[in-house]
Amino acid sequence: MGLIQANSDPCVYYKERDVIVGVYVDDICLRGRREKIAVTKRLISDRFDVRELGRLFMFLSMRVSHSGLNATTIDQAGYAHGLLHNQGMEDCRGVMTPLILPKKLRNVEDEDTETDYQEKYRSTMGKLLYLANGTRPDLSFV
Repeated sequence: MGLIQANSDPCVYYKERDVIVGVYVDDICLRGRREKIAVTKRLISDRFDVRELGRLFMFLSMRVSHSGLNATTIDQAGYAHGLLHNQGMEDCRGVMTPLILPKKLRNVEDEDTETDYQEKYRSTMGKLLYLANGTRPDLSFV
């Protein structure tokens, strides 16, 4: 097919700098000039069973917006709002220091409660890291 794997990401391929192919498990998205995309689609469909879903609007919890011929933006606003909703923080406001000082902390004595808390904490941190690695690198510096 003539695709070259990018050095920066093992799931990104390109062809003669005209087509960029993003692969995640069994999902593929293409970006480039229409003629080159059509040729690449044909080459891929010759080797694999392909079902075309049309223009890309969502990919891995990222919203993809197209404006103009060469402008594409991605964001995870829906994912972030869902995360806030699941944590009961829909009405939260940003502050420089998120902890009220002096704050009296308490020990969690019930083992079941502690396990539930740890699971919720790990899940929330994983989701925040996904946001930081995807479209919000600024979250890494909070």
